[in-house]
Amino acid sequence: MKAKCISNNNEKRTITIGNSYVIFAGRCLKDNGGPNVIESIYIQDDSGSIGIYDTSDFQIQSISFENYTFVLKDQHDFMANSIAYDDFWTMLYDDSQDGIKDYIKAKNDLKVAKMILYKEYSLEELRVRILKDCLDERDFIFEFLRVEQNDSFIGLAIDIIKDGIKDRVKYFEVDEIFKYLASFKSKSVEDFFIEYMSVDVWENEEINSIVYNYF
Repeated sequence: MKAKCISNNNEKRTITIGNSYVIFAGRCLKDNGGPNVIESIYIQDDSGSIGIYDTSDFQIQSISFENYTFVLKDQHDFMANSIAYDDFWTMLYDDSQDGIKDYIKAKNDLKVAKMILYKEYSLEELRVRILKDCLDERDFIFEFLRVEQNDSFIGLAIDIIKDGIKDRVKYFEVDEIFKYLASFKSKSVEDFFIEYMSVDVWENEEINSIVYNYF
């Protein structure tokens, strides 16, 4: 499910009116077998943080609980299937040395949920999220697109890297974008990689390996 932001009554929150956000979890008001009325949701905001929001600022889109589980201890609460277990939120936010294994598990389970839920985004919604300043989100989307074998963003991916070259940004996080490009046999990708090899602006062994192994 997705939630479209229709207002932001607290300007300190980094959500954008008009943008849609996938729902990772939430709480319903249940009425004796009637329709589920969602009253609160967990979404990832524009900064990349996941938080709980009242639905008064959102319009819930395409309501379906197919990819969610209602938590057994409280049948009003639902979570994406891969994260629907006790202590998930505690594990996700506990990156201390003692809890590192649980933290890694929670992060991986959240990634599984995102891979499923992000299929609900349109191409334009994905483009908007790619162009946000959150690099982790941008990299995840390019990984998602690579897994989905969606070649709709080859041009945008090349433009992002070329802008970095133009601005003489020698080291910035574009590894995932190169992996995305390398997953497609495309004339535009081939031409760009040849151009990259001739310029060789990065001293980045991983990126160089991706490009050279493409041919």
